[in-house]
Amino acid sequence: MNIAAEKQTQLTGHKWQVSCLEFSPDGIHLASGAWDKCVRIWDLSILDSVVLLEGHDAPVTDLSWRPTIDDFRDFGIIATSSADNTAKLWNSRNGKKLETLIDHSSWVLGTSFTSDGDVLATSSWDKSICLWNVQTAKLSGTFQGHSSGVWTCAFQPQNSSNLLCSGSEDGILKLWDLRSKTTVQSLVGGHDDSVKSCSWSPDGQYVASASADNKVCCFCRFSSS
Repeated sequence: MNIAAEKQTQLTGHKWQVSCLEFSPDGIHLASGAWDKCVRIWDLSILDSVVLLEGHDAPVTDLSWRPTIDDFRDFGIIATSSADNTAKLWNSRNGKKLETLIDHSSWVLGTSFTSDGDVLATSSWDKSICLWNVQTAKLSGTFQGHSSGVWTCAFQPQNSSNLLCSGSEDGILKLWDLRSKTTVQSLVGGHDDSVKSCSWSPDGQYVASASADNKVCCFCRFSSS
């Protein structure tokens, strides 16, 4: 099968390397975060930057759109993480900072919302994962168990899911139960180096991890019951 891109477009505006990007839930917008400490929101219908999020004091390391659209209609809420040891919540329509989430003691490296958008997880080089109530912007729990910095975290993408996976510099992928705030399983032996990224399949039955050891591992058949 031959596949050819119909059009290539370059979106320019960041002043330093771009570290993360994600499409909005409506698919009309794209958010990109960079080491210039900013997030740009691009309107794909006009291929231009329409909103600039400024407020971090260090590089932006990750971002996530809240999967549910509420009072902010087309745009929704964005969570960002940064090397300034904080995460932030933003109104992506007007670029206004809603909340600054402060609890980590080192770089915040990963962000992930539950499928209902009520809880945000942030992972950090301080070896912890923080859980935040999105409505109140208050810390609701902490996962501790990795022996090194946590590069990435991702909630299982199901409406009733209570599973979060995390990948760490210690080379281990862990599964956590949101209800009991304890480790469900440590997936050890798949990697020989730090786990940099993890991702669930849409049905939540598979989780994949990517590592500095040049390997991708895939684990299957998970249930949050």
